[in-house]
Amino acid sequence: MNISLKKLIPVAFLLIAGCRTTQSGSDGGIGGELPDGVSNVVEQPKTAVSLSNNFTGEHRVADSRMSISFRDTGIERITIADGSADIRDIQAFAITAYRKLLKSKLQNGTPLTKGEADVLRFICFVQHIALANFTEYGYLRLTGRIANPPKAIVEDVKNKQGVADNSEMRLLEQSVANFNSNSNVLARLIDRWAGETQRDDANDIFAEIVSPRYGRKKDSAFVARPEEFFMVANPLLLGLYVNAIDDENAIKNQDGEYTGFEYMLIFNPQSNQNLNNKQKALLWGRVADSLRFYSGDCGELHRDMAVCIQKTSDSWTKREIEDLRIEYSQWLEDDFYKFREVYYAYPFICECRKLDERIQEARHTMWVNNKNQMEDATMMFCEATSINGNAMIRNLNSRYAAKVYADTIKELKKRVGKRKFKEIQEKCRLWDLDEPEFDIDDDIFGLRKVKYMTKEGN
Repeated sequence: MNISLKKLIPVAFLLIAGCRTTQSGSDGGIGGELPDGVSNVVEQPKTAVSLSNNFTGEHRVADSRMSISFRDTGIERITIADGSADIRDIQAFAITAYRKLLKSKLQNGTPLTKGEADVLRFICFVQHIALANFTEYGYLRLTGRIANPPKAIVEDVKNKQGVADNSEMRLLEQSVANFNSNSNVLARLIDRWAGETQRDDANDIFAEIVSPRYGRKKDSAFVARPEEFFMVANPLLLGLYVNAIDDENAIKNQDGEYTGFEYMLIFNPQSNQNLNNKQKALLWGRVADSLRFYSGDCGELHRDMAVCIQKTSDSWTKREIEDLRIEYSQWLEDDFYKFREVYYAYPFICECRKLDERIQEARHTMWVNNKNQMEDATMMFCEATSINGNAMIRNLNSRYAAKVYADTIKELKKRVGKRKFKEIQEKCRLWDLDEPEFDIDDDIFGLRKVKYMTKEGN
């Protein structure tokens, strides 16, 4: 049976109900820096995937919890082993199934069957869903919108995706909440970071990030409200993080039986220790490192498809993979832009705002500025924004972030004076963000070349 992308969308939703989340890493600080309750970098879940086939011509790629069965003519079925999973489980299976079944074929330009091409399309779709999921999750946490998800969102998903209001939909509502509620280490890590990073003006920051004045240079990306950009723009994710509790506080599982389910909101976990500036920077670094596994998986598929297009001697495979890569590139261009705005631009803007606030606090009178206090504040800014090999800057392409930074540095120069500003530059490197677009020629995965302000003429 051939399954088109349109038909795969509701299947992907049902797959999120698949397999149990695996936690990796352990709590405790990096070098003792971070307090208890904030976990180490989350390793990507791994599954032991195997390949098999039978005498009828049916092929199967599977682990102990999940499988995809297909023939040369298309996908036959996708099955799951239990009723508790989140998007990390589905992504883990999809990418490891790709590496077991298709990666070497793409790298060698080996002709694919229609069934293999359909499996590849599904795997690409799962990567798209996963990265967009993490973006929306972070956005909701940072803006506090997760507390009361509107029920109308669930109805919208049902209507748009043609999903019936049955036990499968109820199971879906449970499974999409699992990322938050099942003690998932990555979710807890993002929760803690968001709790430490959230500002009263978070909604205003996101409104400026996506505004027509500063947003991505595409008319289609200009929206009136950021929630339209980070949430409503992707109807596939509208149902995520919905409180799935019914009146009896129970949810139907795959077998039609009810199981107890308590929706837990872990927005800002209690801690006995407040984080200092360096610890907050390390916390952001953990979030960035953990999510880098998933963005890296997206890039792996994108690159391997390009190799296949160049190497294959099969005209059908070339055309099919080329069409899929074009579609996949469109998904990722949108996904990565939003992902970087939430996890890179927003924290950078927050650090700029903190620096400006500290500069104003150091203005004791109209005529007297505590320049040493301003210097210390700048050092804290550089410490926070240079973590993980300048990853925050290398992923930054927000025009609004560049504007906020320029205004902040202008205020710093004004208050400390030319001589003191040069002294500050001797002690900490300040970024040159005059060109907010990436320097490396890759619209999706390219990274900014780190450039620093010159001391002459600044």
